[in-house]
Amino acid sequence: ELCFKINDLQNGKKQPFYNMTKDGFVFLVMGFTGKVAAEFKELYINEFNRMADKLAVEQDDIALDALCIDWAQVTSNLTQAGRYLSVAGNQTKPSIEQRIAKIMLRKQPDLPNLDN
Repeated sequence: ELCFKINDLQNGKKQPFYNMTKDGFVFLVMGFTGKVAAEFKELYINEFNRMADKLAVEQDDIALDALCIDWAQVTSNLTQAGRYLSVAGNQTKPSIEQRIAKIMLRKQPDLPNLDN
């Protein structure tokens, strides 16, 4: 963007300058030609690729961390479920077996005394 600044050393004369963002500067420089421009472009591309690689590794690290947390939770849940089933089975099995035995006894017909 073309801007003007009052220069007190030149009797208040307007002095033009350009206000430019970093992205605007890169856009402008990418249009330059020559050895220095080519070096800048190469450095810029190399840095872009380095940062993209770093982000990809960080994303993999984040995904791996999330998977490890999920795995730990699943393993913990399965362990707890196994413990519960073992305890519940040990507590419930005798009770159920006793109830079945009582019912079976009630279902057995009384046989007459055959000693006579």
